[in-house]
This record gives sequence, C-alpha cells and structure tokens, in this order.
Amino acid sequence: MVDFSPTGSPELDRLKRKLGVECLWIHILYLLNEKPMYAYAIQEELSKRFGLKVSRIISYRVLYPLETRGFVTSSEKEVNGRIRRYYSITKKGKELLKEGKTFIKRVASE
Repeated sequence: MVDFSPTGSPELDRLKRKLGVECLWIHILYLLNEKPMYAYAIQEELSKRFGLKVSRIISYRVLYPLETRGFVTSSEKEVNGRIRRYYSITKKGKELLKEGKTFIKRVASE
C-alpha cells in the first residue's frame, strides 16, 4: 500500500496530496482495470489499497467525467434486491491509464 498520510514535511505532504486525491482518476482507472466495481466498492478499495480517504460523492465527481469522456462505462445490476451501478474501464481508459503510469514513472526516474 502506498502511504499517503501526512509526514510533517509540507513539501512531501503537498506531493502526496497532488498524487493522491488530486489525481484520483488514475487510482480509479487502476482499480477498474482489475474488475468492474460500484462506487462504494471503489471508495473502500481506495482506502484499503492506497490509504486514500475519500467520500463517495468525490468518487462520483471523478467517475462522471471519466464516463462522459469515454474512459469508463457504467451499467446497472440488481444485487440482493438493490440496483447498483457498476463501472468498467474502456479501451480508451486503459490507454489513458497506461499513459498516466508511464508519465509518473518517467518523472520519478529523472
């Protein structure tokens, strides 16, 4: 798990914030690349896997533009009598994820 918790160093904390919550889209695409998920499950996985504490509304605020721009799609499924909206990464989303990861690796290796 990547540790995004505060360090006491303003510079490092700002970098963690920028790569964490402010770049939430890449973390969400990473999760969706593994399997389709609904918003609450995304929120839980962001916390568990990346240590990112975000509200469900923040997940939706990132998912909506990703969907409107064609990086993810959604579909409704009934689970235990409840309707859930599952999000899946598209080919275009996989390309964006690959480009984002490549960029981060390139910056980190400089």
